Amino acid sequence: MRTAISILLTLLAVNAANTQANTQANTQAFVGRWYSEDVMECKGKRGDRVAPLEYTAKEVFGLEYPCQIVSATPKGPATELTLRCTGGGTASTERETVVVQGRQLKRTKMFGGKKRTFTQTRCP
Repeated sequence: MRTAISILLTLLAVNAANTQANTQANTQAFVGRWYSEDVMECKGKRGDRVAPLEYTAKEVFGLEYPCQIVSATPKGPATELTLRCTGGGTASTERETVVVQGRQLKRTKMFGGKKRTFTQTRCP
C-alpha cells in the first residue's frame, strides 16, 4: 500500500512539474526581437531611432519607452501582460495580450477605448 501511494505521489509531482514547464514555455514564447515592416529594423539596437520591439522575460523595449513586465498570465494560446511603463516624466500601467503564431507576434492593446492588434515578425 505504501509503495502504491509513493508511486501515485511521484506521478502527481511529475505531472505538476510538466504542467508548470509547459505553462512557462507558453508564456515565454513572446521573448525575442520583433520587426514591424522591414527586417532591417533587426539590425538596430535598443535606443536607436530604428530598432525592433524587444521582449525579455522581465521587460519590453521599443516604441516610446521601456516597460517592466509586472505579470504574464496565460490565456489559452495567448499571454496577458501587465506592464509598468515610465518615460517622459510619467509612469503608467498598461495591459496587452500577446500570442505567437509561427514567426508572427500579435499584440492587442487598447488605444482610445478601442482594441487594436499589431503584428510583428520574429527577427532572424
